[in-house]
Amino acid sequence: MKKKLRKAAAILLSAVMLCGSMGISVVADVSEYQQSSMERMVKEDGKWCCLDENGNKIKNALVEMDESHYFYFDGDGYMVKPERGNSVDAAYEFMEINGENFFIDFTGNVFTRYGWLYARDSRIPGDDQPYWFFKNENGKLKANTITNINDRLYAFDEMGHMLYDQIVIMDGETYYALTEANGSLAKNRWLLIDGDWYYIDSDGHMPAEPTPNSPYSEIEEVRLDYDGKLELELGERAQIPISFTVASNSNAEEADLLMEEDVIEDLEIEDLDTEDPYIEDPYIEDADLEYLEYLEELASPSNAYYEDDEEEEEIETASGSNAKKDTVKAETKTTKAASGRAKSQRSAENDDANVYSGTKAGEALQHAYNYGADIFYYMEDGSIGASGIAMDKKNAVLSFTSNRPCTVEVCFEIDGVRSNTVELAYVRKKDTTEKDTEKAINNIISQPSKAVVDELKALNKENVTKIFQNNANLVKQISEVERDYSLEYNIGLGNKIDNELLSEFDAGKIKTVGAAMNADADSDVTFQVGRSTEAIDTSSIGKTKKIPLDLSLAINDAVVSELDIPVVITMPIPESIEPGSLEVYHYHNGQQSKLYAPVNEENKTVTFTTDKFSTFLFAGDAKSSGGNSGWTGGGSSSGGGSSSSSRSVKKDPLETAGTWIQDANGWWFKKTDGSYPVSQWLMNGGLWFRFDEKGYMMTGWYTDADGRKYYLNPVSDGSRGSMKLGWQMIDQKWYYFNLVSDGTKGAMLVNTETPDGYKVNGEGVWVQ
Repeated sequence: MKKKLRKAAAILLSAVMLCGSMGISVVADVSEYQQSSMERMVKEDGKWCCLDENGNKIKNALVEMDESHYFYFDGDGYMVKPERGNSVDAAYEFMEINGENFFIDFTGNVFTRYGWLYARDSRIPGDDQPYWFFKNENGKLKANTITNINDRLYAFDEMGHMLYDQIVIMDGETYYALTEANGSLAKNRWLLIDGDWYYIDSDGHMPAEPTPNSPYSEIEEVRLDYDGKLELELGERAQIPISFTVASNSNAEEADLLMEEDVIEDLEIEDLDTEDPYIEDPYIEDADLEYLEYLEELASPSNAYYEDDEEEEEIETASGSNAKKDTVKAETKTTKAASGRAKSQRSAENDDANVYSGTKAGEALQHAYNYGADIFYYMEDGSIGASGIAMDKKNAVLSFTSNRPCTVEVCFEIDGVRSNTVELAYVRKKDTTEKDTEKAINNIISQPSKAVVDELKALNKENVTKIFQNNANLVKQISEVERDYSLEYNIGLGNKIDNELLSEFDAGKIKTVGAAMNADADSDVTFQVGRSTEAIDTSSIGKTKKIPLDLSLAINDAVVSELDIPVVITMPIPESIEPGSLEVYHYHNGQQSKLYAPVNEENKTVTFTTDKFSTFLFAGDAKSSGGNSGWTGGGSSSGGGSSSSSRSVKKDPLETAGTWIQDANGWWFKKTDGSYPVSQWLMNGGLWFRFDEKGYMMTGWYTDADGRKYYLNPVSDGSRGSMKLGWQMIDQKWYYFNLVSDGTKGAMLVNTETPDGYKVNGEGVWVQ
C-alpha cells in the first residue's frame, strides 16, 4: 500500500526571543495582588465576585484564596473564567487580560506554577483547538525559539505554540518537529519526508539533501493486531500490539548499525534540564492535564509480555504531544484478549522479513519513521475528546485504560499511513460492596468535577453514604471537588436558619459537603434549618434535652428531600446540651434511626451524613446553667478582625423579629411581615446590623452620609456583622466607638478624648 505523501510546511523562527508581551504574569507582576477567602466569594448576576473586608468588590486583581488557589477579577469585579464547551481535551485557556497573560482553568483557577500546559488560545477567535505551551521558572512563555527540555528539543512559534509535524528553520539550521504524539525535534533517526529519506544527526540537524542508502523502507500497511470490539470494565487495561509492513529494501541489513542513540553534546540552544516534576514532557503524568484525568490514569501502563502485572517496565507514553520514557509499576488489571496474539507473534518472530512486530517493530520505531497514536473517545454525557495513548515502544504495544464509562476508538499512524481502528467499550461494574464503591470513588476523585459528580450519582448510594461517614480524608477531597463544581457551573450555596434557633445554634458553624453537587448548573442551593413541628415519638430516648429540627435542601427554592449524592452536615452543638452527651436521630417515613454523629468538643460541632431530609432530633443531657439568649460575641482576631468580650443580651423595644437567611451573595434578614431592610440599621438579638442597598448585611468599615465611621464585625464568631462598641483593636490599632445611645451610638470617636481619658487622633487611633 503506497503511502500518501504530504508536503511538510517549513516554519522560519527568528533567533530573537519575543519580549514582555509573551510572559505569563507571576503574582508579583499583576496590577494588584490580594489575599482573601472562599467565604467572600459571592454570585452577582450569575457571575462570581470576591468582596474585600469592607464588602466592596475586588477589581483588576489576582486574588489568592486559602493559600492554594488564585483567581483573577476584572475591572467590573467579575471572576474571569473560560467556558469548557463540549470538548474535554484542553485543561486551560490562554487569556490576555489588560496586557497580562494568564492560563486559567474552567473553574477560574489561575495556573501559577511553571511547566507544560495544554490550553486553548483565546487570542484566536473561534479556535477550540488546544496547543502545547511551556512556561519557565520566571513565568516567561517559550516563544519563537528552540529549547532543550530534559534532553529533548522543542520548537515554539511566535505565539508560544509548540510546533509539530513540520520543518523548522532557525539560524540557518533545519530541524524536523515530529508528530504531535511526540512533539520533540527529531534527532539521531531516519525520516521519510516527501518521498525521500533523511538522517537527522544527534544535534537534531536535518541535511539539505536526502541521505543515500537508508536501511529502512517505506511503510505499506499498519495494523493494530486485534479485530472487532473489546469490552472492558472500568480500570481494566487493554494491550494492543502494533505491526507494520514495509517495502523490500536491499539496505535493510545496515539497520543494526544505527541502533545506538547519541547524547546531545555542546548544544548551543537554551537548556531547561531540571529535576522539578513539572518540567516533564507534556503529557500523562502532569497532574494538571485534566483532559487525560477525565478518562484514565495512563501513568502506569503494563507490559503485554510480562506474566506478572506488578513487574516494573520501561514504557513510552504519548498524548497529544510529546513522548516520555519512565519506569512505572502496573497496578490495574490487564485484559488478556489482545495480549495472547502479541506473545505468539513475538515468539514466532514473523518469517516475513518485510513484516515488523514485537521487539523488531519497537526497534524500528525508535530509530526511524514519524509516528503517533491517537484516540477519540465519546463520553456518556455527549462530550468528545481526542488525545494520545500510552505506548510500550520497546515491544510496539499500545496501552489504554479508563475510569469513566466511554467508547474509545484507537488507531496508530506511521508516516501518514493509518492503521485499522479498534473500538474499546468501557462499562461500569456493579458496585455491590462498600469496597467496590470506595475503589470507584478513588479512581475518579482526581478527574474534573462534572465527571466526579456524574459518577457519584451512578454509584450505590447506600455504600457512598457509609464511606462519607467513615472516611474524613475522602470527604475533604469531595469538598474540593464540590468547590470546583460550584465555581465552574455557577452554583451558589448558602444556609438559612430560623431566627428562633439562633439562641441554641451558632449559624457561623453550619457547613455542608455535597449539597451543591445535587444541583445543575446556574442553580442556587440553600441548606435550611428550622424547628420541626412533626409529631415524633421520642420516648425511647433517655435524654433530658431534645430539640427537633426540620433540615432540608432547597434548589432554586424547590425543597428536595431525596438526594442523588449524600450530604455531610456539620452543625453547632446546641447551647443547652452538654457536648459529650449529644446524640442525633433521624425520623423518616415513620422510622427512627440513630445516626453515626461524632462530636468535636473543641469546635463544639457535630457531623453526620444523610441522603434524605426530614426531621432530625438533637438529644442530650441539659446543661445545668441553661443556654444563652441570642447571638454571643467574643473571641479575638488580628489583621482586620477585632477583639472584645462576650456580653449578655437584653430585650430592647427596637428589637426586630425575623429570620436570618444566607444565599450566594451573603446574609440578609427576613422580617416576620416578609419584608427586609435596605440601606438601614436594624437591631436583632440585642445587636445592631447595617444592610446595604441590596439588602445584604455589611461587614468591616462603614461610613454614613454624615461622614461618621462604624465598624461591623467581619469575623464569623457568632456575631458577624454586628456594630462594634467601646475599645476595639483593628489591624493592630486601638479605636473607640461611642457607647451612648445619643443618635450616634457605634460611631468612631476622632480628635477627642474618650470617656475613660485617652486621646484619639483625626483617624480615630489612640495616641500613645
